Amino acid sequence: MMPANIRYLDLLGHSWESVGRCYGLLRLLYARGGVILPEVEDPDSPEGRNELIITRLAESSDILARPEPWAIVSVSLLGSKFVTHVGAVLPGCRRFIHAIEFDNRGVTTDRITRLRWGRIRGFYRWIG
Repeated sequence: MMPANIRYLDLLGHSWESVGRCYGLLRLLYARGGVILPEVEDPDSPEGRNELIITRLAESSDILARPEPWAIVSVSLLGSKFVTHVGAVLPGCRRFIHAIEFDNRGVTTDRITRLRWGRIRGFYRWIG
């Protein structure tokens, strides 16, 4: 279980690459909460990312019916059927933090509802 008081505000605005892309940010946030997520090599294709994310989450997480603080969020970008992006639900469960290359946004937060650039595919509690 992740502690509720993980620091994250200092990460906002950092470049997508400086935090290790979306999964790198997730690893950093979880490490701050005392949970070590495994290192993975980032596949070059959307199909490969989809397989990696879905397989890893299925093996190591509980699927949640609704968001909870620090749950992993899986996202498919608009126009894609593949899950290629991850983030973490923030306390309050209305927003999530993620690192995205789109529009050079870097590390940012977005509302869980009304995403304009993607579709949330699921919420997961990491159990290792």
